Amino acid sequence: MVLNLLIAFHVLFLLGCSVSQKAPNSSILGFDIDQETNQIYYVLSSDKVASVRRLDLTNKTDSILFVAQKGDYIFGPKLSGDKTKITFIRNNKENGANSQMGQFNLNTEELSYLPTPEGIISSYTYSKFTNDIYFLLAKEFGHYSPIGVDQPHKFDLYQLNLERYNCSKISDLGAYSMYELIETDSQRVAFYMMDGDRNGIYEIEIGKSNLGKIEPIEDVRTNFYVYGKNEQPVYSHVAMSNKLGLTAIVCGYELFVMDTNGRNAKSIYTVNRHFSKIQFLENPSPKIVFTKDKDPHLYFLGLSDNELHVYTPKEHLN
Repeated sequence: MVLNLLIAFHVLFLLGCSVSQKAPNSSILGFDIDQETNQIYYVLSSDKVASVRRLDLTNKTDSILFVAQKGDYIFGPKLSGDKTKITFIRNNKENGANSQMGQFNLNTEELSYLPTPEGIISSYTYSKFTNDIYFLLAKEFGHYSPIGVDQPHKFDLYQLNLERYNCSKISDLGAYSMYELIETDSQRVAFYMMDGDRNGIYEIEIGKSNLGKIEPIEDVRTNFYVYGKNEQPVYSHVAMSNKLGLTAIVCGYELFVMDTNGRNAKSIYTVNRHFSKIQFLENPSPKIVFTKDKDPHLYFLGLSDNELHVYTPKEHLN
């Protein structure tokens, strides 16, 4: 049963300030925006439990859709193309180094899992043009250094068709690391990749092998905390809005916006820890919504006034 917990919508209007009201040991593990309804689906995780929630910006309510089982690590919620399901990635110690792609039906409240190959899924996206899901999957889990920590490696791009439920590998990259997958148009997807001398945001045409890099035409950084002034900048997150004609990218602790075609960028905000996700909110006034690593807040940054609004979810149910 959907837990219809209507939580008071307490947005803090802060500009360039740290947040004082912080839920201990909790963080937001991904979100997705329904641009038509102005609803945000997100995962809030704490030491106790993780839950998938729906934040309605119009009605100013926050509802718990379902609570994950104890021991499950879930992240990356996304609304399906027909708006009937919330998809997420599930990892559990019982599965070992394998991920599951779960779906929660908003109408029937049933939970099911999509067929995916063995491996670790780091990111995925629904196609707006076909009945497919694209996802990034690693076939190895380990470390290459005696003091290293086990991490997923040997990533490639996969395609899951939602009519036939067949899955296919559609790249031959075998990359060391790949994250932050988005669809850029009907033929291409983009992602962050680190693999040897290739480090940054790359775009690839579906079924092809050539990679194109997405970055500003000029280095306009103002913050050099992560990458020094004389170092080559590395861009690690990307979001696009075809409606606005804009692309947002991240370098270190700094957020940039640029026109998608000309790629003339400007710095619009700097944070005190790494970004974890960015996405455009197109209506009614354009904003960038972002989250930060190990942080339980949703941040709304206005594109016209640079005003920052912060939403702090309440804690989980006991």
